Amino acid sequence: MIGKLALGNVRRSLRDYAIYFVTIALGVAVFYAFNTIDQQSQFLSESTSDTLQLVSTIMTALTYMLAVVLGFLMVYANNFLIRRRREEFGLYQVLGMERRQVSAIMLVETLVASLGAFAVGIALGLLLSQFLVFVSAALFNDTVKQFKFIFSPEALLTVTVCFAITFLVMLLFNLRTVRSVRLVELMSSGRENESQRLRPLPLCIVLLAVSVGLIVWAYVRLTHDGLPVMLDSDSEMTRFWITTAIVTVGTFGLFWSLPTVLIAVQRHIPALYLRDLHMFTDRQIASRVNSASVTMAVTAMVLFLAMTSVSAGMSISSGINAGLETSAPFDTSASFYYYDAPVSADVSEQNWAQGWTAAGQDPEDGLSNATSDTEARIARATEPVDLKALLASQGVDWDALASGVAQANVYSQVGGSTAQYGATAPASSEPLSVARFVPYAKDAATAAVLGSTADENYLPVVPLSSYNALRELLGMEPMTLAGDEYLLTSNVGDKVTKDLYDPALADGLAFQLNGVTLRPAQSTCVTDKSAAFLNSATGWNTGSVVVPDELVRGLPLANSYLAAMAKPGQEQALEDAVSHAWPDDDKRAGYENGYLVGFVSQIVGHTDAVAGSFTMTGLVGYMAVYIGFVLVVSCASILAIQQLSGVVDSRHRCKLLSDLGAPSRLIGRSILAQVLFYFCAPLVVALCHSAVALKQVIDVVAVLTAVDILGTVWLAFAIFGVVYGGYLLVCYGLSWSTIARDIRLARR
Repeated sequence: MIGKLALGNVRRSLRDYAIYFVTIALGVAVFYAFNTIDQQSQFLSESTSDTLQLVSTIMTALTYMLAVVLGFLMVYANNFLIRRRREEFGLYQVLGMERRQVSAIMLVETLVASLGAFAVGIALGLLLSQFLVFVSAALFNDTVKQFKFIFSPEALLTVTVCFAITFLVMLLFNLRTVRSVRLVELMSSGRENESQRLRPLPLCIVLLAVSVGLIVWAYVRLTHDGLPVMLDSDSEMTRFWITTAIVTVGTFGLFWSLPTVLIAVQRHIPALYLRDLHMFTDRQIASRVNSASVTMAVTAMVLFLAMTSVSAGMSISSGINAGLETSAPFDTSASFYYYDAPVSADVSEQNWAQGWTAAGQDPEDGLSNATSDTEARIARATEPVDLKALLASQGVDWDALASGVAQANVYSQVGGSTAQYGATAPASSEPLSVARFVPYAKDAATAAVLGSTADENYLPVVPLSSYNALRELLGMEPMTLAGDEYLLTSNVGDKVTKDLYDPALADGLAFQLNGVTLRPAQSTCVTDKSAAFLNSATGWNTGSVVVPDELVRGLPLANSYLAAMAKPGQEQALEDAVSHAWPDDDKRAGYENGYLVGFVSQIVGHTDAVAGSFTMTGLVGYMAVYIGFVLVVSCASILAIQQLSGVVDSRHRCKLLSDLGAPSRLIGRSILAQVLFYFCAPLVVALCHSAVALKQVIDVVAVLTAVDILGTVWLAFAIFGVVYGGYLLVCYGLSWSTIARDIRLARR
């Protein structure tokens, strides 16, 4: 009997269960699809498969975290369903049912609706997972091979466990709610009056002005400071968190004060306030927002987080992948690090610690990075190490594997430390540092992306012969320089090259090197693939200066980069040979006259760079979309449930309006206006926050890649619009059908 009654209730209450059903189905579908990523790897290449296995592990852990969020959402949804049907449950008790029997009905109803939503969600997830195979292939620039329908028992088990835990928690809350409410409360729920008290107008006006001011102030701070890209900078992070706190307080204050101010403004426009049902609509909106101002503020902030994270994640992924052609142009590459000036020529193991401490570096790190040969003495190189010969001594057969090999030697403008960050006196009174370009920048915050120590960020120097050797290896025409000219190269994004470097070069920015004043040979920075001295997943050359060969004499060596192109069909063999050339650290070292001068610090083949890029973009892209989708669905569901709950509370007022002669179309417009305001107010605030934040995100991504990511941002927003707008339409349809049904019943 209880089962039959529960099934009948579910059939009659399909509209009430719609939001609950859709949310469960979407959540299960997305959970299942994203947990089949490991199964997708069987249709893709080995390198992509390894990446997907790592992504799958993280997705599984993330699923359990997001399941907790969805669980709380479902508890909230069921609270609405209970509230919607409290009179019905009270009637059951009046007819003689015990509370445990009413609880049993609720249990069966919830179970049937949940299992139905779960089954639909799994079906949708199966379809989505097949499509996701091709999405993964496109994301990793791979090709699907021997595709067949996939089903993942592991993904089904993961989703089932999450769903079961969510259902049990939800059920316990629901049964507790039903058993704790008194019969008189159940029977009188439809006649309870909703408080419509407005907050003090003077207080709301002041708070609204303060809140808008705080939000604008946060926008100005973020625009000026940019994002804290230098994560090791405590000051940047502190300012960022202060800005976040300011905009959060402003958002909460905005929603707390806005309804009362809007009502007051409309009252002073009688032609608008007294027209149709505007008075009723405004009071309903104000009452609803007053009681849910915290929810709307939280929704706005979560939507802001979701839109920003997904847009940023998708943009970074597409930008990095698109930049691989210029960031990893060689079949294989290696870098060699030279020890610098503070380490004297006669430092041995006994006084190693003293020498490295004087250099401001950790002696343990210096020893472990250098060599395990404790008898070696340390010196600064006077000539570049021949990396081709060093690799040949370890078994690399260049003649059999390579069609061309080139070595680029990089020097420091300063008397010590490294090519990137100078810590001692420069070699001239006018060295070229990032700080020299800042006055020319279109956006001064651009320099912050390159480091908080722009005044010490001296650009490394490359002799023209080394640079042309790389260009010849890549099949490019050599460059020429007069004795007093220089070129600037960089393979990072337009934010650095076009907004920072090019204006200075066009103005003829000069610097002095070894007594010679050098001026730009051309007005723009060289940004083609010859600017990459070493394969990398992203552009890493933030700026290198090419000068005539004679001007590097006497400068300390910083790095040497070896680049090689393979003979046809030998690409993987060459990459493997170079990667396995050193069995231990001793063989990675370079010597000069018996003194240790440096060591091979990095070996990056083209396949390694691509795999590193895809691993990064896969993790960022999938996590951003996964988290963002769940957050948007959660926000839209909460708003829809609260709006439907409000409609249930106010349906008697709508019936009264109908009894007084108000046309149904005006009542329908009133319901539409309430739903639109309730959904659009948080969305508009979130869009304003996102517009300012994404401008900073675009600037940061522009440092990593020259790809325009604006199209990706619009795509992410369009996807969100479809999901969010779908919930809005469902919410309005359910709200109006509930009111229309009550009106029809009253008129019979």
